[in-house]
Amino acid sequence: MTVYISGGSNSLRSIGWVSFLRDRIGDTERVENLSIGAAPSHMGAFRCHQIPDLGPDDTVIWEYGINDANHIDRRGFPPQEVLKAIEWIILLCRDRGAKFAAMIFQTRNREAKKKVTRYRRRLHSLCDRYGVGYFDVPSEYLSGNPSADRIPPEYFDDNLHYKVDTELMDLIADGAMSLLNSARVPNGEPRRDIGRLAIYTEFDGGVQDFFENRMVSVRTWRPGEQKLACRLDAPGRVIGVILTATSKGGVLDLTLGSRTLRFSASYRERNFNKTMLKFVSLPVLSGDDLAFGAGEEISIDWAGSVEGILGSEKRKRPIGADALEAREAGIVALMVEEF
Repeated sequence: MTVYISGGSNSLRSIGWVSFLRDRIGDTERVENLSIGAAPSHMGAFRCHQIPDLGPDDTVIWEYGINDANHIDRRGFPPQEVLKAIEWIILLCRDRGAKFAAMIFQTRNREAKKKVTRYRRRLHSLCDRYGVGYFDVPSEYLSGNPSADRIPPEYFDDNLHYKVDTELMDLIADGAMSLLNSARVPNGEPRRDIGRLAIYTEFDGGVQDFFENRMVSVRTWRPGEQKLACRLDAPGRVIGVILTATSKGGVLDLTLGSRTLRFSASYRERNFNKTMLKFVSLPVLSGDDLAFGAGEEISIDWAGSVEGILGSEKRKRPIGADALEAREAGIVALMVEEF
């Protein structure tokens, strides 16, 4: 029996709600943390779909609410796209006979508005649709503190992270433990507008490599003398790519039919230069639905120019031609929605 934690950086802290939950669980179940920071629920969907033996008696606890809200508010992600990613995790659990539960966190900025956001309402409805439990931290805090109108701002380290040394950590850990004890296998049918998530991790051409750190172990692909290519099995739409990015990741061209999307595979984080697992939403960057037919091919190659490069999430200034010489990024997976 394994408890899988699928969340953002709040779930990665060495001392935080997950460590508090581990203390409550003790030796009764194994806890495996799949969390990846600075990513939306699409990363959770990818990571959960890579669990080889997910099955009955296992539980997935999802916690990407803060990350999703940040991607909606600051990076232009449509709410329905992140909700689809959550639903793909729920459907995976349903099909494998695993249990699912949601820990719903909220950014400090959204907390300041003192209301239940549309994203949270739709997330509640999604869980209700499949009969799975959720612990909505803002609502539960207000329930236990009737004189309060929100979680106090001093309970946050910043917009995206809860402080550890407050009563909130015990509230969250107790809520997670209660969810774990009552977790159920999802039981429900998807909406008509959601297709099947397909993840391609095999490509023709290029050079294979491997990336591993304390949280991640993945095979990567880089274009070499030949571009990377894969043939799509069924009609659908491109969701995005999972890649390993560095500050010198390089610039990539993804070609689908007559369309070529040019995007940066680099990031810029102050005082940080480690390799990170990242999700790049090509529909968000391009504003295009990126539909394809069965049997079409997608190819990925290093770009020969920065002209026409799509907007980058972390870009503070235009990308210069020197970025073309840095080619440290590796493609891990292509995510598509099949209809």
